Amino acid sequence: MTCFASSSAMSDAVNRDCLFGRPFGGVAIYVKQSFASIAKLISTSKRYVILQIGQLLLINVYLPCVSSVDRVDEFIECLASIMNDISDLQYDDVIFGGDLNIKLDNNDILCRHLDSFVRDLHLTFVDEKISSNDKFTYRVESTGSCSTIDHFAVSRKLYQHIHDVKIVDGAENFSDHCPLILETDVYLCCRKSGVSSQSSKFKVDCFRWDIADCSQYYLLTYNRFNCIQAPLFLLDNASAINCSRDYILSCINQYYCDIVNTLFECSCVCVPLKKHGFYKFWWDEELAVLKDTAMCSFSIWSAVGKPCCGMEFDNMKSDKLRYKLAIKNKEKLTANSFTDSLRDALSMKDMDSFWRTRRSKFSKSQLPGVIDG
Repeated sequence: MTCFASSSAMSDAVNRDCLFGRPFGGVAIYVKQSFASIAKLISTSKRYVILQIGQLLLINVYLPCVSSVDRVDEFIECLASIMNDISDLQYDDVIFGGDLNIKLDNNDILCRHLDSFVRDLHLTFVDEKISSNDKFTYRVESTGSCSTIDHFAVSRKLYQHIHDVKIVDGAENFSDHCPLILETDVYLCCRKSGVSSQSSKFKVDCFRWDIADCSQYYLLTYNRFNCIQAPLFLLDNASAINCSRDYILSCINQYYCDIVNTLFECSCVCVPLKKHGFYKFWWDEELAVLKDTAMCSFSIWSAVGKPCCGMEFDNMKSDKLRYKLAIKNKEKLTANSFTDSLRDALSMKDMDSFWRTRRSKFSKSQLPGVIDG
């Protein structure tokens, strides 16, 4: 994946004073490596990023929230800047979306400016195509308040090819925003270009024997091996002397292939096949239990209509908070333990142990490319 990112709004805050609280600001668009060669970064700002892939124009925007100073002026200026940046471009389709921080059913000055912007680009909002019953994309769990402030708008031709628009809400989501997913058909004209061997690398799945069900594997291979017919007649000279050399080799090769295929098929059943780095090395049984509890309480809360108060709401909120805090604590404790191991290896001048420890926790693959971020 290649990341096309805007500059973060945190830079202004850091320049003014010490940064308190969680990070904020900035938008990004991730593009598959196969399309990165035809992707062109048009413009970036602290509130939007514009990317063109073939004849498709992608606009990811983060409009000012209610608490922003001079919200109206900054809102209008952001939309005007986007319009100015794309005025000279040639494109067929547009996907415009992001955290707009506005409810479309409001009849205020911001909605009117946004509606004018969308009409000028001949776009249509896709909120009516949201398949889920719960159409809220933003939820404050501490107060129970919720709203729909994340939106997609697409060109009219794309609107006819939308398969689904859905809001993904679950116990695994720790953000106050729910992911908004748009599924549509888009034609991209890809031209093959010279790609270096470094950029054409891909991740390979591998068997994770450290978390495999070895007991099931032993039992399954035992039963499967009993079904394999070994060419024992070849051990009898009287029987083998009448067989041709090609037939003997064919029997041995078939016996070998049966063993290898059996081992592989049993591994696929009993051993997780995942990419390197899929599992967090700090994950343990305690986190698995907390995750199951959080998902269970979330399911109960969803089943009763996602109320903003009551026992189901309180259980969902507390279980999710415990799960979130446990993950942070595990990450912190493991990072400290890992740092101590590296420090001990360096102090003992044991370079083999140092690099062995480091390689056990970090992948050798390259990080995703970040453009203008």
